[in-house]
Amino acid sequence: MYYWNCYFFFSILGFLFESILFLILKRHYNSGILYGPWTPIYGLAFFIILGIHKVLKKWHFHKIVEYILFFLLSTILLSILELIGGELILFLFHVRYWNYEKSFLNIDGFICLEVSLFWGVCSLITNYIIYPRVKDFIRRIPKFVTYFLILFSIIDIVCTLFYK
Repeated sequence: MYYWNCYFFFSILGFLFESILFLILKRHYNSGILYGPWTPIYGLAFFIILGIHKVLKKWHFHKIVEYILFFLLSTILLSILELIGGELILFLFHVRYWNYEKSFLNIDGFICLEVSLFWGVCSLITNYIIYPRVKDFIRRIPKFVTYFLILFSIIDIVCTLFYK
């Protein structure tokens, strides 16, 4: 249950972050591909971040080296995740939810240098500041809440696939 709770926590946190960012920068709300208050790419990104952290911890690098490697690996891997996500949404729904074609060093308009670097910084903040402070809260989320979120996310995915 813990990993499901992590997935939902960071999917919802990412949804809130992105929604607030859209409201501030673009003055409109963008709910993303799903109807519910979650953005799955952030939940998946969390697991990538967690995996990178676990691998680097095994090597016992100096803290500064660990941070630099963590930043580089998360920047690269989360950019690949964003590229795959963008291509998949375009393939399945024939819609482009983001477009970085006018940005520096973009690939197919789905990833670009400045956003990739931003994800690297967000990964550092998530892994070294946010996650240590919320993991006990995540552990205490009741099972019925997790089951509820799983059920509603499945309904959301089905509705998205058939009605978008």
